[in-house]
Amino acid sequence: MEIGDTDGEFSLRINTPFKLKDSEDIADYTAERLSEIGGALRLFDAVVVDAKAFKNGRLEMTFSNGIIVFVDPDTRFEPWEAVGNGEDGMRIIAMPGGELVVWSGSQLGKKM
Repeated sequence: MEIGDTDGEFSLRINTPFKLKDSEDIADYTAERLSEIGGALRLFDAVVVDAKAFKNGRLEMTFSNGIIVFVDPDTRFEPWEAVGNGEDGMRIIAMPGGELVVWSGSQLGKKM
């Protein structure tokens, strides 16, 4: 799943299963079950109001409609990556095993 802004200045790609929580339920989503991903379409046109990336690779994003998306660390794959196309050219990748690598401007990858 990919989330981005309308100006193309920021995008976030989720590469592994994720959880979507609303006021009533928590649902699991995975690329292997695309026929069941319809509930995640509620994120369409929603605005991210808060996002937290944890040092262990976990990601938590809260949207304007109250939905929260959780992405857990993964031992084999990069669970998510974020790219900012603004002046600083930020890029954050959650690495397999649970660490973050951050690039900003002319910096090389910096492990967090």
